[in-house]
Amino acid sequence: MILERFFYRDLAINTYLIVDEDSKVCAVIDPVRDVDQIVKLIRELHLDLRYIIETHVHADFVSGAKELKAAFDNQPSIYASTMGGSQWLPKYVDYPVKDDEEIRLGKSLLLKALHAPGHTPEHLVWLCYEGNTDIPRCIFTGDLLFVGSVGRPDLLGEDAFFNLASALYHSLFEKLAKFPDEVEIFPAHGAGSFCGKAISHRPSSTLGYERQYNESLQKMDLSWWIDSLKKDMPTAPKAYSKIKEINTGDPKLMKELFESSSIISAAEFMKKLFIDVRSPEAFAAKHLKNSINIPLKGAFSSWLEMILQPEDVFSLIISSEDTLEPIKKMLAVAGLEKLEGYILWEDLIEGGPDMITSLPLISPGHFQKRVIIDVRTSSEWRSGHIEGARHIELSALQGSLLELSKAGPIATICGSGYRSSIAASILKRAGFKDVANIHGGMQAWKESKLPIIK
Repeated sequence: MILERFFYRDLAINTYLIVDEDSKVCAVIDPVRDVDQIVKLIRELHLDLRYIIETHVHADFVSGAKELKAAFDNQPSIYASTMGGSQWLPKYVDYPVKDDEEIRLGKSLLLKALHAPGHTPEHLVWLCYEGNTDIPRCIFTGDLLFVGSVGRPDLLGEDAFFNLASALYHSLFEKLAKFPDEVEIFPAHGAGSFCGKAISHRPSSTLGYERQYNESLQKMDLSWWIDSLKKDMPTAPKAYSKIKEINTGDPKLMKELFESSSIISAAEFMKKLFIDVRSPEAFAAKHLKNSINIPLKGAFSSWLEMILQPEDVFSLIISSEDTLEPIKKMLAVAGLEKLEGYILWEDLIEGGPDMITSLPLISPGHFQKRVIIDVRTSSEWRSGHIEGARHIELSALQGSLLELSKAGPIATICGSGYRSSIAASILKRAGFKDVANIHGGMQAWKESKLPIIK
């Protein structure tokens, strides 16, 4: 067996390519919309792609199943679960999969579907057997089980939460219980995804390791387990519901997206929502009034999904046209399809005081009686924070604006300065006049040996 993992860093997504070495028959599990790397490798190795497999209807990215099928002249077949009913079966699927159905790759490899609901009603994990054995070589766990965490059961709303959480408990502690400790797991996400909490950076694990060290795999009474699972769960991005709609419908191909987006003249800027993708430092020095800074690094797409409403029409401020096509691919994967246009920063930089403003970037310890807003996660906050600071996670900031006074000066802080720049720009756009960003965040604060409390 040949197994390749493609890690889409922007949304912490794992896509897998599984190959039978003798026949060169292969399958791809959970492709994202940007399939260029996968297509390139399949062609370089002269593989025979026959199966494109979905573990479930994803909420955090647009499926690349149709895109991958089109790249190979529509010859591969798309397989997805029918276990959640017709409303959870994507319209583009060729083969609706039931529990225990099998896919054979050549003579040596067998993929077997196991219905494991909880993250979603229809969720499947795929057991991979090599040779004549009753024990799977590995399990592609989708969003059921991550390294260090499990899939969240709250994305379909409060009404569905308890039933999904109970199903998740059953899938983890009963359906996976029959497999031995040595079986490897390959999840659909890594650290940085909002599909679970505290997901590890390790790309894979074993069932035995997770049973010993994964806090969410420590069996306890169902109600206690659910309460433990809910604790510190990050806020789900607003775009997730729209992405599920796209994935159960008929997603456009990449070439059909952004056809009407074009460069925007500086004269049009006041009427538009602009996302400035430059660095926090560049944004602080000068930026377009009312623009939101989401730097083109780190979890760029995740924060776009979190900040933008699904129906938002937006435009971009970029430093170079070379970045435009990569950004468009990120937007396509994230399901953010309403890009109206873009403008180069150099075409705005000469704007007058009615257009251009700045954001104070202050050193740790020099916040001058400002109210400090700490936008890190709850676990980061508990690990140590500034005395007197107010904790509002970035994911919850837009919903908390009415709780904050616009009268006094504010400083934002996070771990490194990335999230706090986003937060500061949101506050300024909302009408807060005196806002600063603490440069370097808590990392710089600690390096300066300034006091923290826990």
